[in-house]
Amino acid sequence: MSENRPDELAALADADFDLPLTEDLVSRVRRGVRRRRAARAAALTTGVFAAVGAIVLAVNLVTGPGPSVTLPPAASASTSDSVAGLPLDGFRIGFLPEGLRADPRDSVATFAVAENRLRDDATAPGPGDPTASVTTRRYERANGGSAMWLTVLRPKLTTPTAGPQLITEWLAGSRTAGRTPLETFDVPVGGAELVAHSGTETTTHDVVITTDDGVVISVMGDGRVLVETLKQVAMSIVRA
Repeated sequence: MSENRPDELAALADADFDLPLTEDLVSRVRRGVRRRRAARAAALTTGVFAAVGAIVLAVNLVTGPGPSVTLPPAASASTSDSVAGLPLDGFRIGFLPEGLRADPRDSVATFAVAENRLRDDATAPGPGDPTASVTTRRYERANGGSAMWLTVLRPKLTTPTAGPQLITEWLAGSRTAGRTPLETFDVPVGGAELVAHSGTETTTHDVVITTDDGVVISVMGDGRVLVETLKQVAMSIVRA
């Protein structure tokens, strides 16, 4: 090493190193600055996307994919009991009060008919008696006890003195005679009459329907079934 090296360095520090600034040099410097800025911006953007992707991946790993959106199935009209919607001697109800269920064992019998009376005792019909088929479905509460009865009364055996029309009148009378008439109205299968029966402890109601072809349908409830509910049942009856 030269012994005069410190003096040489000092001399170099004081020297004038001004370079000529040509347009070509300025242009190259500006391009270099732009390239470095673009590179830094690209690196920053890539880092942001990578961070966001990592967060989304972590959330999916913890919570699983988001739930798919599906529309609920269309509601179907039905009664609250599968047996309730089954045909009963050619008819079907479309409305069953909440809390009731149908007894799956329908009652089917044939009884003799007299004026405003159905001989539904243990006596069998005589050879010349006009008769009717009586089919009943009982509805009970979930906690036990009968609450509503749906009965179809259909003229069966006629006689020379008791034709189908007269038997129909007798069948309707067996449900309305001695009761208090409250209201008459139309239902899809015919005409209906609402009657009340005042007992010693409670009052019950019966909607008695007479169809155009001579069938009588009774919708009767105990004292806890509202009149409007019985009317809703009657209005929901259609031919099976």
